[in-house]
Amino acid sequence: MGKITLARTIAEKRHERGITQEQLAEFIGVTKASVSKWETGQSLPDLALLPGLAAYFNISIDELIGFRPDMTREEIRHFYRKTARAFTCRPLEEVMEECRKTAKEYYSCFPLLFQISSLMVNHCSLCKTPEEQNLILREAKELLTRVRTESRDVSLAKQALSLEAYCLIALCQPNEALDLLADEPSPYLPSEPLIASAWQMKDQPERAVTVLQAGIYQDLLGLLNQMSSYLGLCTNNPEAFRETWRRICILADVFQVQQLNPGVFLSICLGCAYGFLAQNDSTSALDALEKYVHCACGNIYPLQLHGDRYFDRLDNWLDDRLELGAAPPRNHAAIRQDIVNSVTENPAFLSLKDNPRFCALNLKLEKFAGSGSHQGGTTT
Repeated sequence: MGKITLARTIAEKRHERGITQEQLAEFIGVTKASVSKWETGQSLPDLALLPGLAAYFNISIDELIGFRPDMTREEIRHFYRKTARAFTCRPLEEVMEECRKTAKEYYSCFPLLFQISSLMVNHCSLCKTPEEQNLILREAKELLTRVRTESRDVSLAKQALSLEAYCLIALCQPNEALDLLADEPSPYLPSEPLIASAWQMKDQPERAVTVLQAGIYQDLLGLLNQMSSYLGLCTNNPEAFRETWRRICILADVFQVQQLNPGVFLSICLGCAYGFLAQNDSTSALDALEKYVHCACGNIYPLQLHGDRYFDRLDNWLDDRLELGAAPPRNHAAIRQDIVNSVTENPAFLSLKDNPRFCALNLKLEKFAGSGSHQGGTTT
């Protein structure tokens, strides 16, 4: 938002008009001395005079006083990336305080408030105690409630609703999450085919192709996320668990999800390994971990959303539609280290520590972790 620049604005606009302080004073109905004090910052105009000054210079009152309630998209992206890096190298509370200060300063910039909430949610795991983590989650939830209820951007409000529900689940408030989301899913009728048809009628087939690719991509990721959640409910049903995992692998191979969106694939592989271990099936757990390590050590860095040869219109769509563009929600170096630690430092895999296959996977990840930033990259 910056500092109030009323004094400078009055002086600049007066010079642009080529008028004297006496002429401006006469128009507004004050003394020349008053105008002089305004321009030197010794005093401010009465509130009642601001509309007249703004009208005289043909600008808004916000422009007159130098008030800018919103950040631009590029400014939001810069703030997010800078803050994500700060979380990896500065004290958590110090960075959190900067987030709180920025949120207050731009309290009506809803895209920024959403991204600040996302930063809080993605980094609350750095807290030393559950109490501190819950405090940050509650702060994020309050900001998300404001975005959801007051933003006129329907898409942004929906994103805020989903992230707010996530906060409620993390805070162990399932009833509130169900109230927010509605207990039963509503019938789904995608709008992309209709939008594509409309663009075709306007003789813009390229726009139609982009819309449909974006719809397929989003539905693919949505399906994979739902199947991942379903895996968690099938732990006590080995047959359903194995079949769900088999179908996930087929879907991932068909659409090359390992390259298209490796973060989703890695998360599913890890969850599947947990599930197989819960069923005392260490062989299948290691199969899932081998897929994880193969993907993790592959050519997927720097991690960011992107298209491929099939989704060849996706890159521009992602950059245009997502507030942060294709950038990941956290610093690349932190993500890379978490990918490694999720296996090498994970207590869930203690039962495998003496297994030769698991030791080989650990060794491969450790070599990968020590291979330097040339593979992982960092956000600048």
